[in-house]
Amino acid sequence: MFRLCLDMKVKTLGMIVCIILLMVFISIYYATSTASKVTARDKTLHSQQQQQQPVVKMEKKYPPGVNVEQMTEEWTGKQGRRLHPEDGGIPVVVHSAPKHLPADLDVLRKLPPEATVFTTDQLPSDPRLRPGIGNGQVATVVYSDSIYMNGLYNGFHSDSHRARIPAFCSVQITGVNPPAEFHRTYSLNVSTGIFTETIKGAYFQVDLKMYAHRRVRELLVSELWIRRSDINKKLGVSLSVNKGPDSEDIDFEQSQTMIANSRYVHGRIKTPEFNDSVHQEVHVYYSEVPANISLMDSMSESTWLFLTSVSQTRKGAEDNYDKGLKLFQVKSLAYSHMTIWAELWNDGRIDIEGNTAMAQLAYSSLYYLLSCLPSEEDPNTPFIGLSPAGLDHGSAKEDYWGHVMWDQETWQYPPILMLYPSLASILLGTRARTLDAAKRQAKLRGYQGAMYPWESAVTGRDVTRCQNCSLYEQHITGDIALAIQQYMYMTNDTSFLQDRRGGEIITAIAEFWASRVTKDKTTGKYGIQGVMPPDEYHYPVDNSAYTNSIAALSLMLPYSTLPLIGKQPPPIFREIASNVYIPFDSAMNYHPEYDGYTLGTKVKQADVILLGFPLNKEFDSSIRKNDLSVYSEVTDPEGPAMTWQMFTIGWLEFKDTTKAKTYLDKSMENAKGPFKVWTEESGGGGAVNFRTGMGGYLQSLLFGYGGLRIFSEGLYLDPILPPSSTKFTITGLDYLGNALTLEVNQKNTIVTVTVSGQPLVLTVPGISTKYPLNLNQPVTISKHKALIKLNTDPPQHSS
Repeated sequence: MFRLCLDMKVKTLGMIVCIILLMVFISIYYATSTASKVTARDKTLHSQQQQQQPVVKMEKKYPPGVNVEQMTEEWTGKQGRRLHPEDGGIPVVVHSAPKHLPADLDVLRKLPPEATVFTTDQLPSDPRLRPGIGNGQVATVVYSDSIYMNGLYNGFHSDSHRARIPAFCSVQITGVNPPAEFHRTYSLNVSTGIFTETIKGAYFQVDLKMYAHRRVRELLVSELWIRRSDINKKLGVSLSVNKGPDSEDIDFEQSQTMIANSRYVHGRIKTPEFNDSVHQEVHVYYSEVPANISLMDSMSESTWLFLTSVSQTRKGAEDNYDKGLKLFQVKSLAYSHMTIWAELWNDGRIDIEGNTAMAQLAYSSLYYLLSCLPSEEDPNTPFIGLSPAGLDHGSAKEDYWGHVMWDQETWQYPPILMLYPSLASILLGTRARTLDAAKRQAKLRGYQGAMYPWESAVTGRDVTRCQNCSLYEQHITGDIALAIQQYMYMTNDTSFLQDRRGGEIITAIAEFWASRVTKDKTTGKYGIQGVMPPDEYHYPVDNSAYTNSIAALSLMLPYSTLPLIGKQPPPIFREIASNVYIPFDSAMNYHPEYDGYTLGTKVKQADVILLGFPLNKEFDSSIRKNDLSVYSEVTDPEGPAMTWQMFTIGWLEFKDTTKAKTYLDKSMENAKGPFKVWTEESGGGGAVNFRTGMGGYLQSLLFGYGGLRIFSEGLYLDPILPPSSTKFTITGLDYLGNALTLEVNQKNTIVTVTVSGQPLVLTVPGISTKYPLNLNQPVTISKHKALIKLNTDPPQHSS
């Protein structure tokens, strides 16, 4: 009897446990499934609210890096939130007041749509020319079969390349059900970082929005919105996912997930960069995509969400997938993404009125560069660096395998520095992260200090595939020193020197060049033998004019920076720098590219002309003009885009707008298709979505038509209107903690401080008057050269 009672108690207890577990499972399933799509009841309620209640702008602002859980909790208050498709997905508060954009998105209203929204009814026949979406952590080309993640590389040594993740996010609309006539368009809005496919029929509209979330950086988002004007007509769409073949780089396996309507795969790369490197892991949560989706009978519209979350850890992928669901539940997923883009455009942009083609390239180039960069550094996932083709490419030769090269510092970095110095700091951080690898490289090659490799990836070691480039193209170490010099002149950021290894990098680079030069006992000059200059057609050569000049700059850099943190460099650096030999032909009054260069020899790309800019090497203007003339005749016409932009900048120094425009137009030939995707070569070959060319184009605007020059004594400006334009405005030019707006019209230049930092003054050569630059007080001068510098005069006090 006792045993029977005991058995009954055990069975009863077991039933209770099963019931509890069943209730928990049901509650989890209900919560997650409601996060994945809006129910008919919710949509009906939203429709009623839309008809009954006007909307008001949201006054609350959230700064970068706000805690998403806190944001979600605050946004899920007493007042409901809804997605307002007519406003492009901008979430709004339901309240009795006039309708406005939320306050922190107002800047997006100011951006010219003709320069920021690119629409076509036909995708480029070449899939390489489709736009990319990214956020510095994950990226993809729309409709492609590949995702790439920051820092994820596969392959041993020089075989290292970005590891391909199948594009679980690549949702595609394959048809409308029942079949009906419709018109399809594709639109990239660079102001919001959202790509939209729109299908319009007689009684319906379907929008598929795709974006890489700027705040939750592990997320790639697809939102499908379907609306019909007649609920008596059935409406649905057929879907597919172009995830492509299995990855050749990662051994994936699938595991169970407790999140409804999702899948979880994980794996690690097959081959690390070196024998002592780790097998990097990748974890992906992604939404299941049904083959067909239809509106329920009582619904006029609905939105479905498909997420892909990519991380180095399972917890990271799962947590960020869950954040995406929570933000979608409170109708703030797209909004929280757009706020970051609004902040970026508020911080810096370039507007060209009257020349739409140039304005479009200004915005699209900034968009594509920014889409490769994180909004802020994450110590748990350090940013690896900018490669020539960005983060949305990198598995193939034409993408340079996603490697970090001189393109980062020389071409892509300068416009970022001028408009977004905090992001420039992240880029310099990529070289601080790999400093020890650079020191190792120098030691292996028999030199002192730090020698940065021509190509690097996750480990920072040399992964250059071109053996001759690996051996001889050493100017990259000096290019990094130039970037640091520019950063310090623009920011005076001593914390970079003291706390983020900046001073150590500067010293180590100078030590490298001091050990790399050889002294000619006859002339007393220091030379550098056996190098490949930027002109990669000729190697090894002795005494490259560019390499020797960048070495001299590197050796002098410690004297303007290290004293800021109480350190003094050794005198030997200055002694070498002052006596570095630079080839010069006094008869022809120009700089031969290297010892033994013969006039008329073809060169690949901009080389000697870089001495005038960006190196700002001072020599007679006649020499500068001769260098431009000589090398314009012999530069390969099929050379990369950024070459012609340097000629544009050079000729604008002499106000030769005709020649400047010729080279500007030639460079713009590399921007292809409706989405302004740059190719390395004008014929479409080479790297695609060539960020190096975009960086060069932005430099032609800032340093060419803006006439900006960075010197230790201040920031020079000598602006001129771009061709066919009526106004040229640089917003958010950052100098010594100040944000400046530089506006150029047909008569004047107007400088306004919009955010104040260290006190500044504007001076004009030949005029004794000094113009203090005070907050929100425009200073207008006629269009000629001026200098903005630190105001060391004592402040004037009113009596």
